[in-house]
Amino acid sequence: MNDQQNNIILLDAVERYIMGDMNPDERLHFENLRKADSEVDQMVVEHTLFVQKMNRFNQWQKFQTSLNEVHHSLSAQGKIDAEKPKGGRVLYIFNKFKKTAAIAASIAGITALIVSGIVGSVTPKAPTNQFEILKKILIHLLRNQEFRIGK
Repeated sequence: MNDQQNNIILLDAVERYIMGDMNPDERLHFENLRKADSEVDQMVVEHTLFVQKMNRFNQWQKFQTSLNEVHHSLSAQGKIDAEKPKGGRVLYIFNKFKKTAAIAASIAGITALIVSGIVGSVTPKAPTNQFEILKKILIHLLRNQEFRIGK
């Protein structure tokens, strides 16, 4: 047998041990194995916690379902006023998530400002005095052209 098959058999034994499905001889043998092998003991502890969490989740789901059924029943009987979302589904979703959307938009705006600031500071700037020199040369050439054309 390979390791994966051994792990499956061991996991099955752990589950039977936790559920109390072992006969007394098997249980005694498994408890001795637990004492001898710390990995098996750790597996039993982890699996026990996992099963307990799954049972709690199952109970929570049943409670939620029961609570919803009672709410709908009382609403149908007219004993309570069930608030219905005003507006359409899009408006309902927007109202539900508007804080999250505002935070996301703020982060996006701040990020855009920071990126544009970094790009602006890294981008090489042309010296303004070169533009002034170029402008003077261009004006001088245009005046010379007009003077020659005028003669």
